[in-house]
Amino acid sequence: MKIGLKRVRELLRKENRKALGLFLVEGVRLVEEALASPLSVECVFHVEADPDSRLARVVETAESDGIPTRGITQKELDAICDTRTPQGVVAVARTPTWTEGDVWKSGTGDVVVVDNVRDPGNLGTLLRSAEAAGARGALLTAGTVELTNPKVVRGSMGAFFRLPVSYTDSIDDVLRGVRNAGIPLVATSSHGGEPASLLLKWDAVALVLGGEAEGVTRDWTRVCDCTVSLAQKRGTDSLNVAVAGSIFLFRHLWRIV
Repeated sequence: MKIGLKRVRELLRKENRKALGLFLVEGVRLVEEALASPLSVECVFHVEADPDSRLARVVETAESDGIPTRGITQKELDAICDTRTPQGVVAVARTPTWTEGDVWKSGTGDVVVVDNVRDPGNLGTLLRSAEAAGARGALLTAGTVELTNPKVVRGSMGAFFRLPVSYTDSIDDVLRGVRNAGIPLVATSSHGGEPASLLLKWDAVALVLGGEAEGVTRDWTRVCDCTVSLAQKRGTDSLNVAVAGSIFLFRHLWRIV
């Protein structure tokens, strides 16, 4: 696919990413991750690179894979990047088209249900932790930030290039998936609920993590099998959702202590 710089700049806007089914991958490491993943990379734009540099190797890899590359100036690169200090390369990739079925069929680990998490950095971190902890994938509610937001892409460090992630608009579909998988649906809370150690009963759960302000919404809590929370020092507020989610996801480490 031949894509001009004007079209690439349009991908900085959510509505254009959605309409075109394309998104931006910025920086040497993330472009490396994209090229090594099942992701369909459409083209790569780069500044002039030292022949022995990591950037040059990225460009060579793209070209050897038959992906069009184009050299541009630093000013042109700055104009198509979301970051203030781009690392010399931007790739245009096709948005993954995972389904809910893909999430449930991917392994035997946890399923992360992300409910109204609006901060892109938090979502990116959750996806990164989910992949590292061996989760099957993630289901995002409609109120959750857009998956291809540049901050989500950077925060996930390439996790969502590989981890099945799908939006869901039906709690009933999730309940059906939970029943078919034979795992509990567990809500999380900043205060109240059962001790987090309850999770050690199960090898895998569907873990519902709520938005930064309101937590897990009532629509989810009323259908969950239980609610768990992390014990905190008296007088403290809630943990960041990405931090709390990561602790829950890596609970297998608790068995070692």
